[in-house]
Amino acid sequence: FKKILETQQLIFDSQNSLATQEALAFSLQAQGKYEQSKQLFEQVLEIQQSTFGSQHLSTLSTQHNLALNLQYQGQYEQSKQLFEQVLEIQQSILGSQHPSTLTTQSNLASNLQSQGQYEQSKQLFEQVLEIQQSILGSQHLSTLTTQSNLASNLQSQGQYEQSKKLFEQLLEIQQSTLG
Repeated sequence: FKKILETQQLIFDSQNSLATQEALAFSLQAQGKYEQSKQLFEQVLEIQQSTFGSQHLSTLSTQHNLALNLQYQGQYEQSKQLFEQVLEIQQSILGSQHPSTLTTQSNLASNLQSQGQYEQSKQLFEQVLEIQQSILGSQHLSTLTTQSNLASNLQSQGQYEQSKKLFEQLLEIQQSTLG
């Protein structure tokens, strides 16, 4: 029994330490120290993968955060690969309608858009938007953010009328809810 308690305490301490390291990584990232932040995310991810496994929610969250870090640094292909790995696991574990899955899918869409892969990006944004509208409603902040991202995507593709329509819908919702 004592060994079980000791093991549990080690795991608890390890989780707290990892959370602190990840908080430091976020702090460094906010300061624009992306490489230092990346190194911390990678260290945390390595420990989480060996301790909890690659399908643990904490591991997936850190992997997602590392993907964002890489995207901020313009390392789009590496970032894309991580987003795709996280998304695949989240879809199988959490389902395609879970908020974390939708966030990852939306971030992957942004990544693709940054690489000029507008049509793929558009399809992902449309999927996310459809699910968010049915689950969260058209006035939820997440839904509005995705709608704005889709409108920007359409604008980037020269689909100005569709983009304008979405932006006008956004403005109408914002004015009716925010005044």
